[in-house]
Amino acid sequence: MAALPNDVLEEIFSRLSVEELVRTSVLSRAWRRFWQSVPALSLGFGRTLPAAVIDKVLLAHTAPIESLFIHLASGDVYCRMHDDDEEEEEEEEEEEEGARPNHIDGWLALLSRRHPDALTSLRLVQWFMSPHASAAVLSSFRSLTYLSLQDCALPPGGAAVLSSFRSLTYLSLQDCALPPGDLPGDLPLLRTLVLRYLDLESGDQLSGFLSGCPSLEKLRLDTVKIFRPRLLRIPNPKLRSFRAECVPCHSVTFVGGQILQNVLLNLITYDEDEEAVIDLAKFFGNSVLTGTLRIREDRIAHQALATFTSFHFQQLKVLIMHVNWGIMESIHLFHWLVRSAPNLQRLRLKQLNSMYMSSGLKYRFHHQDFEPQVFWNQQSTVRLDKLRTVEMRHSMFIEPQVGFIQFLLARAPVLEKLILVRDDIATSWPEDALEELNRRQEYALEVLNKCHKSSTQTQIQIRAGKMLYKC
Repeated sequence: MAALPNDVLEEIFSRLSVEELVRTSVLSRAWRRFWQSVPALSLGFGRTLPAAVIDKVLLAHTAPIESLFIHLASGDVYCRMHDDDEEEEEEEEEEEEGARPNHIDGWLALLSRRHPDALTSLRLVQWFMSPHASAAVLSSFRSLTYLSLQDCALPPGGAAVLSSFRSLTYLSLQDCALPPGDLPGDLPLLRTLVLRYLDLESGDQLSGFLSGCPSLEKLRLDTVKIFRPRLLRIPNPKLRSFRAECVPCHSVTFVGGQILQNVLLNLITYDEDEEAVIDLAKFFGNSVLTGTLRIREDRIAHQALATFTSFHFQQLKVLIMHVNWGIMESIHLFHWLVRSAPNLQRLRLKQLNSMYMSSGLKYRFHHQDFEPQVFWNQQSTVRLDKLRTVEMRHSMFIEPQVGFIQFLLARAPVLEKLILVRDDIATSWPEDALEELNRRQEYALEVLNKCHKSSTQTQIQIRAGKMLYKC
């Protein structure tokens, strides 16, 4: 270890917790003060540290700090802890002087006086930004490119301070308390934006922020509550990756003609009283998908599919989605997406479990006049000429699934691998449910063997924790 070059040692030391980092000083005379010069400090590393420890580490560290992560213990937010004998006196001082500056403000001020231009990456957890001291300090970090705030609170105008980071390329705000209508302004170099567990005043507020980020390539919205008006326009022409979970996607519209490479839509919404249905035509606008589409839930406006032009998915390569094989609309949506993606190469399906009754495996199709196998047999014009891999999870070998498998083996001439994964939870079901599952599997195998004769190059696997069948 002692013979390793400094850049390798710095990389190793940057991955250690602060306790382990300081302890390296006793391992070697050459390392006695080496930890004081590493460019990356993680003061938390998955666990909280008391403020006194961080005080000593930062005071002893003399070299420029390029990357800093601080997770402050919740009981150590303020510089002085309440003492039982002085509690009343301190409460009176607080009423006169207002809230005290917290530890993190002092640490950032220390860094701003030493080497402010060296800091490029900053991650803070549980930071309560003071209105006056922080603004001047933060504006000194002109080289900052990565900023992550979690469980933080910003005062009025605090978000505007973040706009002073003109070199910022990554910004993450998670579970932060933002004043109403307060978001950062223009960030011309920002490439990745992550917003999680936030309440926003309106869709226009976020749209205005996005319009000031012309270089944005990745956008993730997770449990973002948007109050009315909810309409969110995404204008960023360079956007390539969009991920939305627990977000009102029915109010989202792409207006920048984006060429999207990765889209994830988890359409479970926080608003249970509203019918959260997404119209794909309005959602994608004039954008095109060229890579991967992931869809969770089937809250799609099925009546709008007829007006949805297929050019959106012409270059789609990977489709990952949840299908409710017991709902006709879900099967229609899945069929429509497959039909609209002639260049599809990989397909991964998961089962929505709402089709099963509480007793276990009792399958109940909700539309008696809809015959799934007949439906798939009628799709003679659909070709999947480039599809090579299909994985179906939670396979119960019910009629809709078997019908699709038959269709797949007949319409995918270059299919190399078909993987059927039985749900592991089936092993804990009642004996009659397992017998029913095994009966369906035997029937499915008979069907697969017949179909497999005309598709000899396809490798078929059935798994339930381990390989059950292979042909």
